[in-house]
Amino acid sequence: MLSYLCLPARPAALKLPVPQPRCVMHMTVDAGSITALRHLAMRVCGETMEFMRIAARARGDRAEVWLCVSQPSVALVTDAIMASLPGVKFGQFSRLVPTQISRARLH
Repeated sequence: MLSYLCLPARPAALKLPVPQPRCVMHMTVDAGSITALRHLAMRVCGETMEFMRIAARARGDRAEVWLCVSQPSVALVTDAIMASLPGVKFGQFSRLVPTQISRARLH
Protein backbone atom coordinates (compact mmCIF):
# COMPACT_ATOMS: atom_id res chain seq x y z
CA MET A 1 0.00 0.00 0.00
CA LEU A 2 1.32 3.45 -0.90
CA SER A 3 1.04 6.40 1.39
CA TYR A 4 1.25 9.95 0.15
CA LEU A 5 2.54 13.04 1.87
CA CYS A 6 0.36 16.08 1.36
CA LEU A 7 2.21 19.37 1.35
CA PRO A 8 0.62 22.81 1.24
CA ALA A 9 0.81 24.61 -2.08
CA ARG A 10 2.59 27.57 -0.47
CA PRO A 11 4.75 26.87 2.56
CA ALA A 12 4.24 29.21 5.49
CA ALA A 13 6.96 31.77 6.05
CA LEU A 14 9.51 30.56 8.55
CA LYS A 15 10.16 32.77 11.53
CA LEU A 16 13.89 32.69 12.04
CA PRO A 17 15.44 33.80 15.30
CA VAL A 18 16.99 37.24 15.12
CA PRO A 19 20.76 36.90 15.58
CA GLN A 20 22.01 38.46 18.81
CA PRO A 21 24.77 41.07 18.64
CA ARG A 22 28.09 39.54 19.62
CA CYS A 23 31.11 40.83 21.47
CA VAL A 24 34.74 39.77 21.10
CA MET A 25 36.57 40.05 24.41
CA HIS A 26 40.37 40.26 24.24
CA MET A 27 42.27 38.98 27.28
CA THR A 28 45.79 38.09 28.38
CA VAL A 29 45.94 35.01 30.60
CA ASP A 30 48.61 32.99 32.41
CA ALA A 31 49.39 29.93 30.27
CA GLY A 32 48.49 27.64 33.17
CA SER A 33 44.99 29.14 33.42
CA ILE A 34 43.88 28.44 29.84
CA THR A 35 42.05 25.21 30.67
CA ALA A 36 40.30 26.78 33.66
CA LEU A 37 39.25 29.75 31.50
CA ARG A 38 37.91 27.47 28.78
CA HIS A 39 35.87 25.42 31.26
CA LEU A 40 34.57 28.56 32.96
CA ALA A 41 33.54 30.16 29.66
CA MET A 42 31.72 27.01 28.52
CA ARG A 43 29.94 26.65 31.87
CA VAL A 44 28.83 30.30 32.05
CA CYS A 45 28.14 30.99 28.37
CA GLY A 46 27.06 27.61 27.06
CA GLU A 47 25.57 27.98 23.59
CA THR A 48 25.98 31.76 23.57
CA MET A 49 29.74 31.33 23.05
CA GLU A 50 30.59 31.63 19.35
CA PHE A 51 34.33 30.89 19.50
CA MET A 52 37.46 31.08 21.62
CA ARG A 53 40.82 31.75 19.98
CA ILE A 54 44.05 31.19 21.90
CA ALA A 55 47.52 32.31 20.80
CA ALA A 56 50.71 31.76 22.81
CA ARG A 57 52.92 34.78 23.43
CA ALA A 58 56.62 34.78 22.59
CA ARG A 59 57.91 33.88 26.07
CA GLY A 60 55.24 31.21 26.58
CA ASP A 61 54.29 32.29 30.11
CA ARG A 62 51.09 34.04 28.99
CA ALA A 63 48.56 33.64 26.17
CA GLU A 64 46.29 35.96 24.21
CA VAL A 65 42.63 34.93 24.21
CA TRP A 66 39.75 36.21 22.08
CA LEU A 67 36.38 35.10 23.39
CA CYS A 68 33.29 35.79 21.27
CA VAL A 69 29.97 35.64 23.14
CA SER A 70 26.51 37.08 22.64
CA GLN A 71 26.09 40.64 23.91
CA PRO A 72 23.75 39.73 26.83
CA SER A 73 26.37 37.29 28.21
CA VAL A 74 29.28 39.75 28.37
CA ALA A 75 28.70 41.07 31.90
CA LEU A 76 28.01 37.62 33.31
CA VAL A 77 31.14 36.01 31.84
CA THR A 78 33.32 39.02 32.71
CA ASP A 79 32.24 38.87 36.36
CA ALA A 80 32.82 35.11 36.51
CA ILE A 81 36.30 35.40 34.97
CA MET A 82 37.30 38.25 37.30
CA ALA A 83 36.13 36.30 40.36
CA SER A 84 37.76 32.99 39.38
CA LEU A 85 40.95 34.03 37.57
CA PRO A 86 42.44 37.17 39.12
CA GLY A 87 45.52 37.09 36.83
CA VAL A 88 43.49 37.82 33.68
CA LYS A 89 44.12 41.19 32.03
CA PHE A 90 41.20 42.41 29.94
CA GLY A 91 41.85 44.31 26.73
CA GLN A 92 39.51 45.70 24.12
CA PHE A 93 35.89 44.59 23.80
CA SER A 94 34.62 44.83 20.21
CA ARG A 95 30.92 44.66 19.38
CA LEU A 96 30.02 42.67 16.27
CA VAL A 97 26.69 43.44 14.60
CA PRO A 98 24.93 40.61 12.74
CA THR A 99 25.20 41.05 9.00
CA GLN A 100 23.09 39.94 6.08
CA ILE A 101 25.61 37.16 5.46
CA SER A 102 25.02 35.62 8.89
CA ARG A 103 21.27 35.80 8.34
CA ALA A 104 21.64 34.09 4.96
CA ARG A 105 23.41 31.15 6.63
CA LEU A 106 20.27 30.49 8.70
CA HIS A 107 18.17 29.75 5.59
